[in-house]
Amino acid sequence: MAQVVTEVGAYKNLSASANVSVVSCKVIGFLCNTTSAGTVNLYDDISTGTSVPITGTITLTAGQFYPVPAQTINGLNVVIGGTANVTVFYSA
Repeated sequence: MAQVVTEVGAYKNLSASANVSVVSCKVIGFLCNTTSAGTVNLYDDISTGTSVPITGTITLTAGQFYPVPAQTINGLNVVIGGTANVTVFYSA
């Protein structure tokens, strides 16, 4: 019998750079709710570090979901440039 796969997890809504997870996690992706020339970078870091990039700079479009099928080792730090509101989805 086939199994249904559902991508669900915790979420964190951000309008400024922030640490999303302080432990290893699975990144599902993020939704850009609103933006005005906004960008996002994701980093594998337990705090606010930017030495281990997961993505390059992503230029945002409002209403778009960006899948990021990655597992972090240390944690998840999200850096927002410009003006944007995003919801990050992840699981432990």
